[in-house]
Order: sequence, then structure tokens, then C-alpha cells
Amino acid sequence: MTRSPAVLYALVLLAACGPDLSPRKERIARLADIVLPGSAIVSDDRSRYAYLVQDADGTRMIRDGVTSENYHVATNRSFTPKANRHVYWAQRSDRQPLLVVDDLVVPIGFSRHEYVVFDPSGTHWAALAAPFEKAGAIILRDGETLGPFADASVPAWSPAATLAYLRALGEPLLARRTELVVGDAVVRENTGNAAACIPAFGEPFEGPELPRQAMVRYLSDGRLASVMPLDDRWVLRRDAEVLGTFDATAPTAPGSVGPYLLAGADACQRGSVIAVTSVTAAEQGPVVAWWERPADTPHWRVMVDGKAALSPPCLRPWPHQPPQLTANGRAVAFPCSVRFDDKGEAIKVIHGLRQYGPYPEVWALALSDDGRRLAYGASDGSLDLGWAVYADGVQVSERYYAIWRPRFDSTGQHLGWEAMRSGRGPNVLVLDGRALTSFDDLLDGPLFDRPGEVGWIIRRKRHLARVNFPLRP
Repeated sequence: MTRSPAVLYALVLLAACGPDLSPRKERIARLADIVLPGSAIVSDDRSRYAYLVQDADGTRMIRDGVTSENYHVATNRSFTPKANRHVYWAQRSDRQPLLVVDDLVVPIGFSRHEYVVFDPSGTHWAALAAPFEKAGAIILRDGETLGPFADASVPAWSPAATLAYLRALGEPLLARRTELVVGDAVVRENTGNAAACIPAFGEPFEGPELPRQAMVRYLSDGRLASVMPLDDRWVLRRDAEVLGTFDATAPTAPGSVGPYLLAGADACQRGSVIAVTSVTAAEQGPVVAWWERPADTPHWRVMVDGKAALSPPCLRPWPHQPPQLTANGRAVAFPCSVRFDDKGEAIKVIHGLRQYGPYPEVWALALSDDGRRLAYGASDGSLDLGWAVYADGVQVSERYYAIWRPRFDSTGQHLGWEAMRSGRGPNVLVLDGRALTSFDDLLDGPLFDRPGEVGWIIRRKRHLARVNFPLRP
């Protein structure tokens, strides 16, 4: 009997770690032999699973062992929290996009993964989409279609399962009315056009435009954060409290580097601008953070509840992650692009009063629960093995081809991550710098949800499992 190089590599790693780091496996499911890589998902309680298979007949979803119809293409979204409802995208042979929630099939137009949202119980769902082959936007609320509207924002559920969203009525070049809807009531409205900017070197946009200009988000205490027009300006509010006013709004652009050039009205070049897709909030506190550019300056800064975080002037809002807040919102961290020239880009990592770097590239910041520690990935610019994990500015890993986001345990003493050793693999799970085992697909982790151990949910060949390792002092 022969073993693959990946399996032999995993066995060597486990043997080197010693008996106290032997994995404990919790099997979830055995998959078909034609599983589509990267397609498997598992519910939070691991009671349900779903994945895609693909062959000459088409693509099929297998959920809890039951096979769907044949699709032209399909993509898993997720299970909802707690209620474990299954959500995925599909297209039949007529190329009509479908949103499937359990066994409810809803025809839609363009949408995105982040346009589908759930209430905290996972019982209710909502989605923003374009009507099929039409301009405009619709909101789906538990399968009910609201609209069509000229435009709409991504909706948000309150802790009490009330849905809020923004909708625009009227032609875009005329004075259109923008309404904030909570439940089925209009609670605020504005008539007029405020300046909206487009990144000069960003990716092309599809679908509704309002998600790149405005937003709603419920905070942990039930208050609603929103960005919407007020006359010819934009206002960021927390319920009725004004946190900031701006001449223009713009999205971040994931493909951008260096100075952030915006196309649009004069306000896009000289006015104050909020990067609306950067607006974020603490998980357990009503703290709001965002990127903004004050008027008459090319530089951007991070704001937390209306106060500027201490940092050098930044050339652009960070496009890959919003500012990272601790659960209570008392600490913030973010990358700051401080230079762009013929030598490339220089990015510092800001953590409170501390600054690390600069680095050519930065990825995936993670704060410890108490906000005292910060981990992240940074590159030295090499094309092959350029990435390493850093903790508090110190390199704590070897260099890899690529990495996933690191995570601290609740004490801030242990740090886990995942990495690719090359473009062909193997992928490895790592704890405190020690490689533990290999995997094919990562579903979740590292999970520090049990005393004295760390876990990951992974796929290895045809097996879905949670693998657990003890934490060493």
C-alpha cells in the first residue's frame, strides 16, 4: 500500500509534534468522490453539511446526503446561524440566477454573497438583488419581494428581527427621493442628489449602485447606523445622532494600490469623502469606525465614533478589511499605506499608539479579545515564499506561499493560522508556529471554543471533520 506525498507529510508532522499534540477527530461526513473543491460548508453545530459535485451531467448540491436537481452552475453561500437554514446560489440551463433557501427557490437577477443577510436567530433572511434582466433593485424578505425600486441598499436585521434598508425612487439624473425603511415604515427621507464617487482604478461594478454609496447596519444595542443623503451631502448617523457629514461618498476598491483616485463631481477631488463600504461596528458595543478623507487633502484616516485614530497620513482607505475593532470597541487596528513610488508600496500596521512595518503587502489583521495583541500577515514582496505571520510586529512563522487570517485564543497567549507552502500545497494547520497537519479545504478555524484545545473544520479528500489539538502552556 502506498501513500500520497501529502499524507506522508502529515504523518511526519504529527510524529514530530509528539504524543501530546496528536489530533482528536470528530467526523462530520464522508463525501462523494467527485466533490467540487472548496464547495463544502458545515452548520455551526456541525449537524448539517452541504457540498457540490460536478461531472459531465452538470452540478448538483448534496445536502445532508440528499442530492438536488442538476444545475448549470451552483455556489454554496452558508448555513444560517443557530437555525441552520441552507442558502446557496444556482443557475439552471436557461442561466436564470436562483437563490435557494432550504427548498425555496427564488429567481433573481444580479446579487452577491454579502447581499444576503440573516437575523441573529438565523430564522429570517433577506437579500438585495437586481430584477432579472432589468435595471433597479429588489429586496427579498423571507421570500417576499419588496420593490422593484430604482435602487436599494443591502438590508440589515435588528436584534429583534426588524428589517431596515434604504431605497431610492426616481431617475438618477433628477432629484431622487431616498427613504430609510424600518419594518414597513419610512422613518427618514431626503429628496436631492448628493455626490457619489467612483474609484478610478477599481474593479467594474455590477448590479445595484446604492451599496457603494450608502448603508444601514444595526449595532449590538439595537441602534441603527446609516449613511444616507441629507440635501446635497451625506450623513453618517447612529439612530438620530450625527457622527459625521461629508461632501461625497465612495466605495473602497480591492484592486487598488497607492493613492486613491476618485472620479465624479468636484467634491470627489477636493471635498470630504466617506469610504462607505469601510463602515463597521464592534460586535458587543455600539462603537462605529470608518475611513474618511477630510476636505482639501489627499490623505485618508480612520475614525472611531467621530474621533481620529492616531496614525500617519494614509494614501487610501484599506480595501481588504474594515478597521478592526475589539468586541467592546475599545481598541482599533488597521493598515495604512504611507508611500507609493517606483519602489512599490509601503504599508504600516497601526495598533493603538504602536506602528509596525512598513511592508510591501499586508493581509488579514486579527486582534486579541482584550485588544492588547495584534496578529497579521505581511509580505516581503517575494513572488514565491513571501508571506509570514507577525504578532505585535515580530515575525513568528516561516515564510509561506499564502496564509489565511490568524486568530488568538481568549487569553491572547496562543495563535493559530493556516498556510499554503506552495501553489500546489500542501496546506497546513499551524499553532504557535508548530505545523500540525495538512488539509485540502478549510471550512472554519482556528476555533478556541473549548477549554484547553484548538480545533479546525477541514476537508481532507472525501472526509469532513473537526480536528482538535491540545494547547500546550
